[in-house]
Amino acid sequence: MAVDLFKSLFFTFILMGAASLQAASLFSGLSPKHQERWRLLYHYHKGESRVDEPSFFLHPAGKTEIAEEFKAATIAAELGEGSYGRFNQPFACAFPLRAELLKEWGFSVKEGHDCGPFKKWQDEVKPKALSIVFSTSYPNNPGSMFGHTFLRFHKNGKGNDLLDYGANYSAIVNKKDWGPVYAFKGLFGGYLGYFDLSPYYVLVNTYIHGESRDLIEYNLNLTPTQLRRVFSHLWELYNSSAFDYFFTWENCSFHLAGLLNVVLEKKLEVPSRWYYLPADLISAINSYGGLVSKIENRPSLKRQAKGYLERISNEQSKKVKIIADSLNRDLIKELKSVEEFDALISLLNYGKQTKKKTLEGDEKEFFMAALRARASLGGKSVEAPKHEFLNQPHVSHLPQKIAVGIGHNGSTYSGNLFYQSGYHDLLARDLGLDPWSEFMFLNGEVSLQKEELQVNRIGLIEITSLHPLTLLSEQLSWKVGVFSDKMTSTRDYRDSQRINGVAKMGITFGDRSWVLSALAGGVLEASQHYQDRYRANLSYELLAGVQNELGKILTKIEVRHDVRTPKSNIDYYTSIGLNLFLSRQSELRFTSDLNFHGVSGGKDFDKVNEKHSISLGVYF
Repeated sequence: MAVDLFKSLFFTFILMGAASLQAASLFSGLSPKHQERWRLLYHYHKGESRVDEPSFFLHPAGKTEIAEEFKAATIAAELGEGSYGRFNQPFACAFPLRAELLKEWGFSVKEGHDCGPFKKWQDEVKPKALSIVFSTSYPNNPGSMFGHTFLRFHKNGKGNDLLDYGANYSAIVNKKDWGPVYAFKGLFGGYLGYFDLSPYYVLVNTYIHGESRDLIEYNLNLTPTQLRRVFSHLWELYNSSAFDYFFTWENCSFHLAGLLNVVLEKKLEVPSRWYYLPADLISAINSYGGLVSKIENRPSLKRQAKGYLERISNEQSKKVKIIADSLNRDLIKELKSVEEFDALISLLNYGKQTKKKTLEGDEKEFFMAALRARASLGGKSVEAPKHEFLNQPHVSHLPQKIAVGIGHNGSTYSGNLFYQSGYHDLLARDLGLDPWSEFMFLNGEVSLQKEELQVNRIGLIEITSLHPLTLLSEQLSWKVGVFSDKMTSTRDYRDSQRINGVAKMGITFGDRSWVLSALAGGVLEASQHYQDRYRANLSYELLAGVQNELGKILTKIEVRHDVRTPKSNIDYYTSIGLNLFLSRQSELRFTSDLNFHGVSGGKDFDKVNEKHSISLGVYF
């Protein structure tokens, strides 16, 4: 009995080994180019597919065994049996690109007879061209400050381009998850991400109308074969795949790059760091050499309304705004020109978007009265305003920076080294980004002074949004952050690191060329040299800056009051910075910082620290 069992196990192992060798031989028989194409088709990385949905694979070990998966695919293609994916289709219908490649490489493929769902996709979309669409950042939403990317399939034949189709990759989240849980899951793959297809007008309505985000469209120069294969592989992903979603890496832009890599002659560049941004995808397609054929811009409702208001005088703009806010139909008679009516209607459209609802009651009647009054003027509307899009991501600097420089603290010199993991600080060149904004995480500065290495600053995360008040927006500005810096005082404290937690809100005036902002809030400091190891402060901050294409100047004044001794324990922080833009990816900075500590009831103060520096920075 034992001998029979041994023989059975022996022959089983022999057969398994033979099957494995046969699969390996079959896959190794492909040319290196075809092997790489198959790996890209399965999104393999370091011997394992990034796809986390078992139904995407034909072999139980297909996620890690590429040769076994290839053999299983050749068998399924030849037999044409079985059903696959969410629509239970035969191999050639469920995996059209796999079938096309196998047929091209000389393998037998049985054509599918029930490709209804896929053919319905093809007949409805009718793709003739493809664009990568970049949705600019969503104001006041940290989760969208990096922007977003999705695909647009241009439809074959003439017609309204809003009837094109868009393909999106996004995570399916639990709406009951509160902020910290949502952030944790988003960072560590707690959600599954899926591809989906929807009419382009749905995406336009979401981003341009619902969130007032500009859309920057990068038209791709793909051959008909490449376009067909992108569409086929998108179907394969939609039909049978899911990925663990990571906000910092395997996100929308990362997987769109993976989709394009399946058909491109060479892979898109991937940054050698731990995070991947939507701007990285845009940078990759622009540096690919001939891949981007054209760039088109689609303005948000806010930008459209701003353009119409800027085309009339300030007095007219204020009048239009007052009439729009009043909902008084009798006041519409005060408008005499086509330009004023265009501004009013555009403003009402934008107002409808900010309320995120369909107009009803008095609002609807007012809107219809405005349209009727405009129609009574007759004639055509003047040409829509031209917009200057300075927030196109392909012209922005890269997110990482390293800077070296020389510092002086009033008595000695030091050599300084600064590293910024991402993304952008207030003094940086903001062409291609939101003006007067900041989004930094994981940065630090060290200095060498008197042969002693010192840590001056470590930043965990710092976000600032200085959003100017305008006729169109009364949005508050805000600032949050967690960082440690070097606490230096000539009075009570020795040199020490302290941790700062910052939260402020306020108002801002200005535009892209200048800014004046006042913020107020709290700063919680933690240090072993404070009473009870912490100090809670009320904080007030005033910022002013100007910039042009050559450089930027920014000055800040901050006052911190210890809430326990507000009159006698006051710190003052002042700084001024000048940044000269040497190129898109390099800069020369001059900064001066002075710190004072209040004494004698706050009427006098002592200088406790000063620092002046010059540094050369390079983005990469």
